[in-house]
This record gives sequence, structure tokens and C-alpha cells, in this order.
Amino acid sequence: MSSKAPVKLALVDCTAPKHKSTVYTELHLDVYLQKARLFSKKREIFLSVFKPESDRRLPKIKEFDAFIIPDSSYTPTEEFVQKTEFGKLIAEFAFNLAESSKYSLCICFGMELVAAAYNIYPLSNLQEGTGRLFHFGYNRILLKEEAKFDPIFSKYRDKTYAIFAHRYFVPALPEGAAHLASTFFIEVAAFRKGNAYCVQWQPDFSVNELLKSAQEHLSNPHLPLKFFEPNLNRFSILYRYHPDHDVQNSQVLDLFFGHISD
Repeated sequence: MSSKAPVKLALVDCTAPKHKSTVYTELHLDVYLQKARLFSKKREIFLSVFKPESDRRLPKIKEFDAFIIPDSSYTPTEEFVQKTEFGKLIAEFAFNLAESSKYSLCICFGMELVAAAYNIYPLSNLQEGTGRLFHFGYNRILLKEEAKFDPIFSKYRDKTYAIFAHRYFVPALPEGAAHLASTFFIEVAAFRKGNAYCVQWQPDFSVNELLKSAQEHLSNPHLPLKFFEPNLNRFSILYRYHPDHDVQNSQVLDLFFGHISD
């Protein structure tokens, strides 16, 4: 065990009950606990979970060393951030976090939230109506030039696979952000604002979670799925799948936990 002081890591859980959103998103807490235990062999990591929607309590940035904002079924649209108490609360927190020197990993919703905190609001593909699902399954991560000089993404393997399951995308970078990755479908797949690492994909997923998400989308009457059934088809997903894809997908978690435990 390292003689260094333990890392205090805060996870901000913004998942919503299904009746409040059209799609249920599950927090895969066991994945984060497993990573914390694994990297505690190098330096002890204490993980604390906060649920700001239910108790209106967020971690004090100065009291923690690092942060994770995982996915949520909420979308930080301009209306959500400007007109809801919860949206204002967490957007302000995301802004203060990105402006601090603390390292954070902001996943899917978390990425969109950081962008929204700088008035870059996520957009949907409007061709088939707001909320259209257009980016689902394993997609290649294409690193940008700035990634080569980044403390974390310089160690990321280019052109490896990651899991995407989102209806909205970030249309532009916040001012001063480093552009780290894209895919064939979206230009802004990852960026860093300060020490806030923001990724559009789901590094806490595996093929099993992807299949569950596909079924959830297929059974949801609120989502227009025209033209997208093949991407959500179980056999189509498994046909393209290779066991190493899940290893590739989780590498940003390993790099983040490795970095904060150094």
C-alpha cells in the first residue's frame, strides 16, 4: 500500500426515476467500486456517492480530490438548465468543478452537463423529431492531435472501440477546451475543460449493459425508432462483438483511476 494520503473520490449520481424521464438509466456503481478497490492496491481510494436530486446535497469541491459524474436519463438542455431547480444546481456545480484544478471524469450526461455549464447545449437530430436515437453500439474512438499531449489521453489507444447509447450530442467545444476525440458520427466525442475529462461514451458498460439498453429503447413508446431497429437488434450487436471490445471500452476508467492514484 502506498504511503501517500488516500484519494477522496466523489461520485455524483444524477440518475432519474423512470417516471421522470422517457428512458431509464442505471448507475453501475459496482463498476466504480471495483475500479476503486483495484487501484487502491497502488493508493487507497475512498469513494463517496452523492444523490443531489433526492437530498439536494452535492460534494464540496475543496473536500475531495477527484470526481465522477456518470450518465443520467436527464438531458441538460437549455430549458432544463435554465428553468429547473435541479438543472441550475448541477450546472453550477459542473461549472465550478471544471474551473477548479480537481480531476473529474464526466460521462455522457456528465459531458453534456459540463458543456451546458458554458452555454453549449446538447442538440438532438431533428430530422425525425427531438430525442431521435442516432448513435448506439460500439464505435471507434478517433483521437485528435491534442490527445497526444494530454496527461491521460496520451495513453489512450487510438481507433479502439467504445460503447455509445445517446440521443443528444455536444455541437461544439466550450471555449478553451482541448478536443480529445471524435467518431465517424460525431465530431465532439471527448474533450477536457480544465481538468474535467468529458466523454460521450459509456465506459461503465459491457455488452450485457448494451443489450439491456437496446431492449429498453425498443420497448419505449416515446422514442421514434424508425430506421434504427438494426442498431438495437440483439443479434446484430452480438455479431459485431468481440470480447476485447469491453476491455477497450473501459480503458478511460482505468486511465482515470490510474492517474488519480499516482
